[in-house]
Amino acid sequence: MEIPKDWTFKSQHIANAFDVHVREQLPWYDLITTSITHFGRHYIPMNGHVYDIGASTGNIGNALKDILEHRQATFTAIEESAEMAQRYSGPGTLIQEDATQVDFEPFDFAVLFLVLMFIPIDRRQDFIKRLTNLIKPGGCI
Repeated sequence: MEIPKDWTFKSQHIANAFDVHVREQLPWYDLITTSITHFGRHYIPMNGHVYDIGASTGNIGNALKDILEHRQATFTAIEESAEMAQRYSGPGTLIQEDATQVDFEPFDFAVLFLVLMFIPIDRRQDFIKRLTNLIKPGGCI
């Protein structure tokens, strides 16, 4: 895929090629996905609540799917881009919204895989603080 000068997730072209593109550009993408699955095994409890913030096409949800089903956990994916949300193929509920505007519920496990760099610097600290205050005992981000 040719990378456009004004790259954005709000592009049908990017959304359509995202899964191939991300693996071409980030050869460690699947390794980190596997690592997140490993953390999920240790932090997602029975009937837990999990967020995937910046869910793109559903990579993390699909990687965690067996754990989520086995533990009967609730999974909420958040993706701001309508174009990416249309390509979402993961489990759970998808919310198409700017993650910094979401009214989060307390959770056990939240994944922010490659998303913080897309949150404006002046909003990151408050966003992380807000999430940190919602982690259930024993949970993690």
